[in-house]
Amino acid sequence: EERPIAGFCDGTITWASCDAFGHGEICINDDELYRKFLKVRRHQMLALFDIENLNTAVQTFWGSQALVLAAGRGRVVIAPGRNLTDVEIALLQLYPRVLPVAPGIVARFHFGDLPVFGFGAGWGGFCDVWEPGDLAIAAGNDVLVTEDGVEITVGPLMRGAMWMCEFDVHPYDCI
Repeated sequence: EERPIAGFCDGTITWASCDAFGHGEICINDDELYRKFLKVRRHQMLALFDIENLNTAVQTFWGSQALVLAAGRGRVVIAPGRNLTDVEIALLQLYPRVLPVAPGIVARFHFGDLPVFGFGAGWGGFCDVWEPGDLAIAAGNDVLVTEDGVEITVGPLMRGAMWMCEFDVHPYDCI
């Protein structure tokens, strides 16, 4: 069964659903998009598996706001930093196949607003202030103090902070 994606390759770009050997075909006739895939694939072919090259690759695909949000423990989390177009969504399974991610490391994606929890100013990123800053931290009825007797305070608490959500786009599944 063929599934339409977009474009004008014999009427449309189609994803030929995988046969018994897991083979599928796709045609990308958008020259600019195809060149992005080639530029990113070059990083992978040269084994440029560092965060700097991965950031360059994701920015090649999605623009200067795209970045690697997290790395470690055998995975990287990539954020396009903007809403993807319909064509970009249709090609979502292809991006991890060409990104310069070292063998054995899995690529996950965060789709949503930036910054996310832990990135930006304050506890929850650039969010609306919920409580003013310099709140004393209390344990029961006692305010916590340092050894010098100075109250321990927190900065402003934020409401509605975005949390990083890691999605697996299943790059090698046939769906």
